[in-house]
This record gives sequence, C-alpha cells and structure tokens, in this order.
Amino acid sequence: MRQPRLRAGLTVALLQLAAAAAIRAQQPISPPLRPGFPVTLPGSGPVQGTQPAVGDLDNDGRKEIVIGTKGRQLWVLNADGSVRTGWPKTLPAEVVGAPAIGLIDGDAFPDIAVGFKGTTDPTGKGGVRAYRRDGSLIWERLTATDEGQDGVYSTPAIGNVDGVGGNEVVFGSFDFRIYVIRGDGSDLPGWPKKLRDSIWSSPSLFDLDGDGKLEIIIGVDEHLEGPPFNTPDGGALYVFRSDGSILPGFPRFIDQTMMSSPAVGDIDGDGRPEIVIGGGVYYSGNVGRKVYAWHCDGSPVAGWPVTVEAQVFDSPALADLEGNGRLDVVISDENANVYAFRGDGSQIFKTKPKSFFGTSPNADNPIVADIDGDGLPEILVAVNTEIAVLSRTGVQLTDDGSHDGRKSYYTETSTSGAVVTDLDNDGRTDVVAASGTPFPNAVSGKVYVWTPGALGATPWPAFRQDPASRRGVVPGTTACPGAAAARFYTVTPCRIVDTRNPNGPFGGPALPANSTRDFVMRGNCGISSTARAVSLNVTVTGSTSYGDLRLYPTGAGGITASTIDWSRAQTRANNAIIGLGSNGALTVWCVMPGGSTQVILDLNGYFE
Repeated sequence: MRQPRLRAGLTVALLQLAAAAAIRAQQPISPPLRPGFPVTLPGSGPVQGTQPAVGDLDNDGRKEIVIGTKGRQLWVLNADGSVRTGWPKTLPAEVVGAPAIGLIDGDAFPDIAVGFKGTTDPTGKGGVRAYRRDGSLIWERLTATDEGQDGVYSTPAIGNVDGVGGNEVVFGSFDFRIYVIRGDGSDLPGWPKKLRDSIWSSPSLFDLDGDGKLEIIIGVDEHLEGPPFNTPDGGALYVFRSDGSILPGFPRFIDQTMMSSPAVGDIDGDGRPEIVIGGGVYYSGNVGRKVYAWHCDGSPVAGWPVTVEAQVFDSPALADLEGNGRLDVVISDENANVYAFRGDGSQIFKTKPKSFFGTSPNADNPIVADIDGDGLPEILVAVNTEIAVLSRTGVQLTDDGSHDGRKSYYTETSTSGAVVTDLDNDGRTDVVAASGTPFPNAVSGKVYVWTPGALGATPWPAFRQDPASRRGVVPGTTACPGAAAARFYTVTPCRIVDTRNPNGPFGGPALPANSTRDFVMRGNCGISSTARAVSLNVTVTGSTSYGDLRLYPTGAGGITASTIDWSRAQTRANNAIIGLGSNGALTVWCVMPGGSTQVILDLNGYFE
C-alpha cells in the first residue's frame, strides 16, 4: 500500500499543546450554537480524518447527523442532539472516510454506507457496511487481503450505476480494487475491478456519455512498470462505464499518486462537464504540485493543469465565486494554502487561513456555501482546531489569531471539515463539524452545530458536494453532447475465440502467463468493418494458477484494470464491452504468476 508522507494536519496535536496557554488567556468568540449541541459521544474515540454525513433518514423533513469515529463506532444523532434509537454501532475498524446516505435496500427510507480501516488501526478488518436507519445491518463487504492491506479510506458514493433497479454503493480500497455493490450485497456484474496499486480516492458518479448509466470516476495510485503494463511512478484518473469497461480517452497519468477525489462540473462554460482533481503525497521531490482538469474525452482543459506551491492531497470544490455564472475551482495544498482558480486556469486568490492561535498547520478539503444569507458565498476549511471561514475573495472572516472580535468556529481538538445544511428546514444555516474530547488526549467524539444566520445558496456544502450520496458532482451538470454511446447492433451469438481448439488466429495455444495476444474482431462473426467496440462474454477455464485477464483496444497502453479474475482451476465468465484498436483488433493480456489458461470469447454485438 502507498503510505503518504506525514501530513501537517496529522501533527496538529503538538500545536494544540503549545497553544494551551493562549486559549486560557483568550477565549474564542463562538457563533450561536444550535440548542442541544455540542454533543459528546462517550468512549467513542475522537473524530479524525472524516466528516459528518447529513440526511433525512425518516423522510420527516428533519435531517439526522451520521458520524464515524477512530474508536470503531458509527453514531447517528437527531437534529436536537439526541442519540437515535438503535445507535451507535461497533465496526471492525476505525472510520477515516466519510459515511454516505442513500437508498440501498430498496425501501422508501435512506440507508447508511460506511467504510472502515485507515492506516492507524492494524488489528482491524477493512471493508464497508450498509445499515438501515434503525441500525440493522443490510450487508457487510470485507475487502480482500491478498495485497497485504484491506483498508477503506475512500468515501463510498451511492447511485444507480447501471440504470436498472436500485442504487449501488461504490468505493475504492487499499486492496487495489474498486467495488460496486448492489442493494442485496452482491457485486454488480463486471465488478470488482482489481488495479495494480492502492486506492485512496473517493469516486464520483456521473453519466458522462449520456447513455442513462453512471460512469465511475476515481483516482488510482501507480508505480513504474514496463511492457506490457506501461505505467509510470505516479497516479492515474480512471473513468469506468457501468459494466467495468474504460471510457475512451482514459486513464490519464500524472507524476504523483492520485489520492485526491474528483469533482465534476462545467468549469469552462462550454456546456460539457469537466473533471477536476488534485494528486497525492507519496513521491517526494518537485512532483504532484498541480491541479488537473480534463474534458470528458480525456483531453486537458485549456489553461490546465495549474501549478501550486506544494503537493495536493485534498479534493476540489466547484462553485461560482465571482457571480458571473461560471464555476470556479477551490482547493488546498500541503503547505496549508487555499487557492481559487477560474475555469481558464487563471488564479483568483491564494491565501493561508489561520487558526484561532494564528497558526496554519493544515488546510483540509474546502467547501463553499452562503452561510449568512447575504447572497455571497463563503469558503469553509478546517485549520487545526477550527473551521476557518474565508470570503469569496480569500479574506479571512473568522479570528486569525488577532483576537479582534471576529468569531471562531472552534473545536476542542483537531477537526477535519464541516457540512453546511439546514437540519430542520427553518431557513437557518447549520454548520456541522466534529472533533474529540477531552483536550489533549481525546477518548470521545464531540459534535458541534453552529447557527450563524440565514441560509443562502449551497453550491458545494460538503466533502464530495452532497453530504448524503457523496457523488462529487455539481447539481444540474449535463452529459457531454455527442458523447453518448454509439448505436448497438446485435449479432447471432458467435464464438470467435477458443484457445482449446487447434492452434490458429482464433484458436490455440493456451495463453501463457504474462503474455498478450491480439484478435481481429472487424469482419468476423458479423462484426462491421467500421465497428468501434464489441460486446462479448469472456470465459476462462483450465487455469494452472490464479490470475486475471485484461482486454483493451490493440495499441492502447497503461491498462491496469482487469476484465475477469479467477482462482486456480476455476472456470469463470464475465460480460464486457471492449473498444477496438485502429486495426479492428482487441488485445487479451494474461496476468498470472506462472502457467497458462484457456480463453473463450463469445460475441453478441458491436457498436459503431
């Protein structure tokens, strides 16, 4: 697993100790607190690295607050601060990603998905659980341990990925896999996808190509490997279709791990969505000091990437700061700077927010909302033990250590971010954040809700935009015009490849370990000479070892996603849609530690 270098945000306890005398000498001036808050979660362990989720679990017009803790617990609070009946729940490991809320089990009431196990809980088991609002378990998926790590830092996203039936829960894992879990706990066909390195990034879910199904957009870590892998030291942005095939134009590779999470929205005003993302913090040196933006065909947006002062672990927020109808990008770097950029890459501001103590040890994922109802958006970012508030031009509105009468959203120990919402639909802003208590050695969580004023627009009010489903998309974003999947033509089912047959272009021999073989699709089995992709069933049998197959357009590089994987001597099948290279062929890459496997490809249609 790719361990990031120690982040400034994880060392704030030292600064808290140094500032203890200062807090005794000058008390923060708090905005009004909501009645019933703050709430202590006894014995839960502190809330670190995660943010609350907020959603209406009962469909009664009042929202609940969901919080995961370092002490392996999941809590649900009512809007009045009381603990919801049936909670808390004990999990197999610590919670470091944010929980998500959405319809999972098929009834009319929202459910909760939460991942568990970060990097500081070595005895825990990693995975994701789905719970009903009453605390009963819907399903549990423990992640694999074959890569030595099984944690889930990735925040789950909830959406109807395949456009059929109910929602799926999507997340990445330290076990190198991306999971898509249906409401009954089973895998969506074609999933999980095993890549070749750790996944810290949280997925965005959005229908990029306009086919009525959600693409899965996620960052993945990479390491240097030569042919046939052809991957660099760094990271990659992947875009998968619902069936697990890769959208043309992706992956896009960078020189640093991609631990940041993508945001989707039209930042350049061309009517098409763009994908904006930072990088990571694993590789040292002058790498990864950029923020990236790509069109939905994988081409870079004009003016991007933009260069920043330090590496970028955190994730962007998209919002119109200047009031011109265009989305801007707000993001922080590892030197605790917060930036705002226009869609053309020009900089609006760069600033270093300060805590109540006048220090800037960290600046976590920014969010954007009008928290005082004046019609202008504010930017909220966690800095040490508080939520700092900036104006849309980067001026700090909260106490920056000057103690000049400005208010402070102060928390007893370090906090990782806030949610802006209206818990009871009274038109008033509720700013929700969590930390720990007591200072300096927290053993319990502590949840704060401040009410600073009337609630205005909330373009990006939480990590991943939606504090419930966590899809990472600006509301109202439309699909790429003309990007919808090509027309599909069925053919009479045809077995085009069977390596059990005598040796030949579509027959034997069996595929040896770590070999590739090209098969021409166009002009065979009724496939058109202008076909762009084929729909087929992939079967493996007679394998002498475990492994996976990776199918991709001939001539493409940097492919790390598996089409199908198996255990020794296991026969398995999977459906796939695979693009074709310029010569009308696809490549089958057999990844095994040794031995060989038989491969069968059955065609059922094509796109053009």
